[in-house]
Amino acid sequence: MHHLAGDYGAALGCLLQPGRGGGAAAAAFGYVAAALGGGRAAARVPPARVPALRAAALTAMPRFVEADSGAAARLVLKEFPGDHAAVVESLGASPALQYRYLKGAMEVWGGSSVFDDAQ
Repeated sequence: MHHLAGDYGAALGCLLQPGRGGGAAAAAFGYVAAALGGGRAAARVPPARVPALRAAALTAMPRFVEADSGAAARLVLKEFPGDHAAVVESLGASPALQYRYLKGAMEVWGGSSVFDDAQ
């Protein structure tokens, strides 16, 4: 419902509610990937709305990092690579989250094939 209304922040908020378990976090990561074109056509956001989805995902990044720091880093580095520095800076208020995100990013850079899809 939120997705169809273009309220991507609310959609992510529902998926990332505390106490929903690890499956909810996986659903949130899957939602962003599908909305950016990795899913069926009905789930994709129109190109003009991608900046709104990007902004919602970046705003929710602390909750993404809490849920799965490696998946959060993969999401940023694959879908929003130009925002990596801004994410690091935005997590500065919570050094523990910032550390977890950076550790996840190093794991992605060190051994993942996150960029193989683009080649």
